Amino acid sequence: MKLWSVMILLVVSAAVADIETQVQYLSGKGKDDAIAWEFFCTGGRKSNSWSKIPVPSCWELHGFGNYAYGRAAKETNEQGKYRHHFVVPASWRDKVVHLVFDGVMTDAEVFVNGRSAGPRHCGAFYRFEHDVTALLKPGRTNRLEVTVSKISTNDSVTIAERHGDYWVFGGIFRPVWLKAMPRQHIERVAIDARANGSFAMDVFIGGKPLGAERVTAHIEGLGAEFSAAIGKSPVVLTTQAKGQRNWTAETPHLYRVKVSLKKGDAVLHTITQRFGFRTVEARPGEGLFINGQRVRLKGCCRHSFWPESGRTTSETISRDDVKLLKEMNMNAVRMSHYPPDAHFLDACDELGLYVLDELGGWQKKYDTGIGRQLVGEMVRRDVNHPSVIFWDNGNEGGWNTELDDEFAKWDPQQRAVLHPWSNFRGINTAHYQVYSNHLAACAGPDLYMPTEFLHGLYDGGAGAGLEDYWNAMRTNQTCLGGFLWAFLDEGVVRTDRGNKIDCAGNWGPDGIVGPRREKEGSFYTIRKLWSPIHARVVSKEPNFVVALGNRYDFTNLKSCRFRWRLLKFPLPGDAALPKVINSGRLIGPDAKPGHDATMRIPLPGNWRSGDAVSLEALAPNGDSVWTWVWPVRSARELSNVLPPPGKGAVGAQQTGNRILVTAGVMRFTFSAEDARLLNVATDKQTFNFGNGPRLVSDGKLERSGPYNPYYTTVVHQREGDDYIIELKQGSGFESLRWRIQPNGVLELKYCYPLRGFFDYHGISFDCAESSMRSKRWLGQGPYRVYKNRLAGPELGVFDVAYNDPVPGASWKYPEFKGCFAGGHWLRLTTTQGDITITTPTENLFHRLYTPKLGTDAGSVESRRVAVPYPPGDISFLHAIPPIGNKFHDPDKTGPQGQPTRANGKYEAALYFHFSHNK
Repeated sequence: MKLWSVMILLVVSAAVADIETQVQYLSGKGKDDAIAWEFFCTGGRKSNSWSKIPVPSCWELHGFGNYAYGRAAKETNEQGKYRHHFVVPASWRDKVVHLVFDGVMTDAEVFVNGRSAGPRHCGAFYRFEHDVTALLKPGRTNRLEVTVSKISTNDSVTIAERHGDYWVFGGIFRPVWLKAMPRQHIERVAIDARANGSFAMDVFIGGKPLGAERVTAHIEGLGAEFSAAIGKSPVVLTTQAKGQRNWTAETPHLYRVKVSLKKGDAVLHTITQRFGFRTVEARPGEGLFINGQRVRLKGCCRHSFWPESGRTTSETISRDDVKLLKEMNMNAVRMSHYPPDAHFLDACDELGLYVLDELGGWQKKYDTGIGRQLVGEMVRRDVNHPSVIFWDNGNEGGWNTELDDEFAKWDPQQRAVLHPWSNFRGINTAHYQVYSNHLAACAGPDLYMPTEFLHGLYDGGAGAGLEDYWNAMRTNQTCLGGFLWAFLDEGVVRTDRGNKIDCAGNWGPDGIVGPRREKEGSFYTIRKLWSPIHARVVSKEPNFVVALGNRYDFTNLKSCRFRWRLLKFPLPGDAALPKVINSGRLIGPDAKPGHDATMRIPLPGNWRSGDAVSLEALAPNGDSVWTWVWPVRSARELSNVLPPPGKGAVGAQQTGNRILVTAGVMRFTFSAEDARLLNVATDKQTFNFGNGPRLVSDGKLERSGPYNPYYTTVVHQREGDDYIIELKQGSGFESLRWRIQPNGVLELKYCYPLRGFFDYHGISFDCAESSMRSKRWLGQGPYRVYKNRLAGPELGVFDVAYNDPVPGASWKYPEFKGCFAGGHWLRLTTTQGDITITTPTENLFHRLYTPKLGTDAGSVESRRVAVPYPPGDISFLHAIPPIGNKFHDPDKTGPQGQPTRANGKYEAALYFHFSHNK
């Protein structure tokens, strides 16, 4: 019986395989499973000899040929000659066999067993195939030869694809496979499935007629089989589904339709196609609607890229990138500037992202002949992805208007076509508008959706300025949303330069994440600002109550879950992480999209023993949306981490223009002229800290106050167990007072008047950077901030080792240098010992050193993101500077990008404690 069962199973399996398309890969499916082929490169490195290369790949990354960045390239026409031997099953003798290339950069000439498989293909990013049935030797060894040319014989292809603002490569960079089908078969289908349940499908029949009579279809899980008789191709099948779950980025429900070609009851060929029910409408004067619901797109532009493999990626990279985009609370992505890997669109379908799918053409267009061919190849491959909601016809002038109507010929859904950068058919996609023009565009009357805005560069753009821009976008109904430039820093590993990563100066480091997806500060700014749930505390007593705003498009907050924690923060010298005193889970309140609700957090009776409450919002699928952290203790209480004053004698003496104060083992030297702390030492060593406080400001001064900065009065005297040094007037301060306690703690209180417009103002000290090792601090972190990029950091204790990366050349996050928000205490570990600084003053920023400028610091673009920092090394600031983006200075990006107006008195209290190394 077992033998008969096995035989029956084998027969059934063979029968099923005989009516299904069979696939045999000749290459790997991506960068991680590539298969070695024979290879010969005609120019550049490792040229003019046969060797091996993995396929798929870009040959530059494997030591062949020459690197080129598109807009700067002066390329020679390298060619790569490939050879590969393979065997196909003998059973394929009765099949139609196609050889499929998913992407070859740029031209491909294909030969099987010494004979041409078809015409030369031009265009890198498009799937093409040849019928090789007559060329194959089933059951025997076959030889595949491919000649790949970087420079296309079609000049328009070369200009459109290889003169763009991105790296260009050579090679068979996407997979290669064979597919075997019955003599009469289903070539492909094109589906139009709407949110009302209507379903229409074009079925294209190929091969020699074998008497097929009809096409049947069945949507798995929905209704009965439906069919249509075969007439002319395509055969159109229609049905009306009931009870279907519609596809959106928030609810990515997918279905599969099984399509069969039949003769009588016999199935000749069957395929299965995945799709989703959804309706997309760009309504003039109203906005973008998905399934009848208004939606705003929150997205960025993405290149298909990995630093070690160039344009050759993998399914894992695609899925991980979609997860990163979703983690930023984005709901959309624009393909720039070509169609992506098919597995990226699969991931968008499955995980939920709206997609703008783009025909190549970076500021230059394909000619009409080749353009029509490439539009067909693109749309035929991608038409059934529910994630694709628009087609882009090129980029920034790279559109051939004769191609605008070509998309609809292959697309039964009749998706709208965009001209990114232009106002076309009522949708204005203008790029990089200054804030005033952005406001005007948001107000209509045309629909507005910038397909690029807030151009990133190093740490600028992207999240910087987004709050101002997004507030205008989400409050104007004619704005459909927009796409930040760009997702990643396009840095490639240079195998000709010791494997260093090259971003082509300031052309490539535009990303929200680094080349290996290192999260930059803007990542968290975007994540918070685009969170579909917003929260704020409305009361702490008698109940801890939070107001929630629902900015989802389709999701009720009752489908979400929340997780709260009562936290106790560690002290500066503790090695421990924050302690969770208590925690719990909550079901979200009943709040429809666009509505608000309140939620009570049931804190325990001992909640005052904690320092803060965190609240994490979880999407219906369990993904974390955002975590808020709110203090439950005052700033004075949170900063109270230094030893008590204690008892003892504080000694002091003045020698010339120096005041020497001793407290225990500590010796402090102050200036008798302006009360600056000049030196800190113990009996064993000297700390590289001092020369402050110095008043620092940058901007247009309206009035500096009545205090002559060149005339000072300093008094010093004992006060109880403490010693006081006080600047009565001068140096721009209204008052400055040091209190030295017996335990060696220094208290500094200051006040200064200021009026005018400033990028920054506050006080500074010197602290030798060479002595710095690490920092630990309690504040809003861990990433640095700018005036126009404050969102993102949350309250916590953060440990960061000293780092000093060069933007565009190295990626170390979170950064050590820059301005940081909301610090309650800061412990600096130096080669001499620890310096702990605390403050009960709220809304005070601390600044550590000056970050390095980018790899192309002298360019106009780089100067726009060069932030002015105060003199000195460590500053405590009441105002901090904004940062610009690649194309705009910060003052062109909205209210938050303006200098800060000072109009009054600014005061703070700081406490310093020094502990030397033992």
